[in-house]
Amino acid sequence: MYLGVSSRGVETRKVEHIKQLLKGNHSNKTLQNLYDECNGEVEVRLIKSLKTENTLLKFFYEALYNSMMNPVANKCIISQGRNRVILQRTDKAIAGELIKVIDDLV
Repeated sequence: MYLGVSSRGVETRKVEHIKQLLKGNHSNKTLQNLYDECNGEVEVRLIKSLKTENTLLKFFYEALYNSMMNPVANKCIISQGRNRVILQRTDKAIAGELIKVIDDLV
């Protein structure tokens, strides 16, 4: 399982991922290896649509879902230029409560 955030739309992001995976050069090596192991059998599902333009909130939300669902192929990295922040997974119960708070706000 892989979770991701997209500001360009789910279908556009899906096509970008699939193209990289087909070429065998996806930047997420874990995702590439999983794709190769399952012979290209992938399922793309929209789990949640967050109605906000706040990019930081979107990445934080993704990190909370990473904590809840524990996907194998994810690292939650927020980067801008040379600056990077890696968000660690948290307790599922805490993540679930924070998701509820954000859902109520947006």
